[in-house]
Amino acid sequence: MKQFKKDDIIHALKQKLPGEKAHTTMLPAGRPISVPDKNDCIKKSAVLVSLFETKGMLHFCLTRRSNKLKHHPGQISFPGGRQDKSDTSVQYTALREMEEETGILPSFVEIIGNLSEIYIPVSNFIIYPVVGFINNTKPFRVNTHEVEEIIALPVSDFLIEKHRMVETFSTTSGKIPSPCYKINGYTIWGATAMIIAEFSLLLKQHLARREAYYGNADNDQ
Repeated sequence: MKQFKKDDIIHALKQKLPGEKAHTTMLPAGRPISVPDKNDCIKKSAVLVSLFETKGMLHFCLTRRSNKLKHHPGQISFPGGRQDKSDTSVQYTALREMEEETGILPSFVEIIGNLSEIYIPVSNFIIYPVVGFINNTKPFRVNTHEVEEIIALPVSDFLIEKHRMVETFSTTSGKIPSPCYKINGYTIWGATAMIIAEFSLLLKQHLARREAYYGNADNDQ
């Protein structure tokens, strides 16, 4: 499997975002994907789709949420949370939450793009995914009030088809089947899986275009 570098991500994010096309591939059964026309109580949140390189491989930095949290306890997600009134942008929110949950300072993160927002009907949040590259992971420090553990998973593993499957999950509204990723003993589903699905599709499109370009160049020689 192709191993990605930061430049691959930067080029992939320059493409038109596939949004719902990608999100629906990992959408839990029976969940709407569109934002209701009349909903004045929607809350904004942001997550940092955080990337770092180790042993020559690009990894996602994910967290397992504390079982004590009100929303989505115990689930695996990107660092993130609700936007405060004092936050100046969704990027600010994502970086603030990253520091609070993992100890990584905003100055150690290079923002390289954004993905499509996602509406979560269960909690009535819109999530704004911000993509950032972590240049220094030494300060990783778990905030045990919000996070059970920090999880690093290779980006390339999410492009392997055998890691995608459907399982049944227990939720506040009962058990529902949902597509998910299962990698190294971890199960990722819901909004996080939908975000990764868009990210992965962009990478696949980037690889396909690059291979087509270099293939044509080789044929001309």
